[in-house]
Amino acid sequence: MITTTVEDAGPCRKKLSIEVSAERVDAVWEEALQAYRRTARVPGFRPGRAPRELVARRFARPIADDLRERLLAEAYREAIAEKKLSSVAILELKPGDVRAGNPFAFEVTLDIAPEFELPVYRGIRLRAEPVAPVDDDAVDKAIESIRRMQARYEPVEGRPAREHDLARIDFEATHEGRPLDEAIPAAKPLARGRGFQISLDEQAFLPDLGRALVGAAVGDRREADVTFPDAFSIADLRGKTARFAATVTELRERILPAVDDTLAAQVGAASLAELRGRIHEQEQQRRTEAEERRLRGELARHLVEAAAMELPETLVEQETRDIVQSVVRQNARRGVPEDELVAHKQEIYEHAQRNAREQLKLGYVLHRIAEAEGMTVSDEEVERHGRAALAGAGVPEEQARERLQDARFRERLREDLLRAQAMDWVRREAAVETPDGAPPPPPPTTEESR
Repeated sequence: MITTTVEDAGPCRKKLSIEVSAERVDAVWEEALQAYRRTARVPGFRPGRAPRELVARRFARPIADDLRERLLAEAYREAIAEKKLSSVAILELKPGDVRAGNPFAFEVTLDIAPEFELPVYRGIRLRAEPVAPVDDDAVDKAIESIRRMQARYEPVEGRPAREHDLARIDFEATHEGRPLDEAIPAAKPLARGRGFQISLDEQAFLPDLGRALVGAAVGDRREADVTFPDAFSIADLRGKTARFAATVTELRERILPAVDDTLAAQVGAASLAELRGRIHEQEQQRRTEAEERRLRGELARHLVEAAAMELPETLVEQETRDIVQSVVRQNARRGVPEDELVAHKQEIYEHAQRNAREQLKLGYVLHRIAEAEGMTVSDEEVERHGRAALAGAGVPEEQARERLQDARFRERLREDLLRAQAMDWVRREAAVETPDGAPPPPPPTTEESR
């Protein structure tokens, strides 16, 4: 019924030449014609009563279009099934003419999933690093951070500014004797300001200016040279120095709460002892999970490096674009100017492409491991994880129901869960060497470690 020849057209790329026999073309053409006879309206005839030849002439073009679409779809599915090809993207389709009584030939170029030898994945050797126990100093630092977050600021009079005060200032800035926004237009937000608040410590937005204001009273004017760090958000200011002249208009003193049960209650703990215990447990868990992530990262690197494969370039390009867009969104939220992102466009793209290739390779390896070990994901698991993920992302319930009915969304989620199962399995089977020779603790599954 169909004949198919396959040619290599590049890494993970095939060109299929497919021919459908004239007998099959005629059979499908007859079915399309009869469908039009049953439903088409022809003047002078009731539906289904018009002569066959009249319907064939009157609807020749739409019948031919239907014939071509059906033959393309059916023959393509049969061809890739026959040749055992896993298509990831159709790049080009060249259909020939379709006519009753003649064979129908077409060509399709597609990217396919890579063929590769699955590397050894059982008993991968890992060396665990010791997880430092949480001491009282770590708990004290966490409580001090809570104190700072719960601090209040009260107006002060009759004394100069002290470290940790909050000052309100009016300021203007210059660079090499010129107003800052004239010398460096991108620095306009920092050229001048009124009622600007600044903390007088190392946490200040401009620490050099904050330190210079210590000792100033309300009404005092102070000047300070501020050198901007290499990682400053405004690229044109990096490494440059500006002269700030600031007048203090108000001072507020930071009042830290006492370390007691009242502080604990402000963050939902029944007592200070319970708060300390909770912090200790959470910090120990955080350190343990960090070590687990490191071990899984080592496993991922091992699998990627051990698997030799070409990758479908269409997927590499798509994954690269997705990563670039994610990087741009994250930096935009951090306040990185657009011109800075444009200046580093090539660097961002190259980094994203490397990540894309590694992620795709790891995904293919984990998929093959899941197949080799007979892993499956039930519809119930897909539903449960999908609902949890969408709820966690804040998707309204009605929209979540629609997403869960989308076959492509469910298939992507099923594949993600299958790969997570495979990584859990590889992690459990890994040969982990501990620093003291003691048996390693059982690793958490991906779901447990979230």
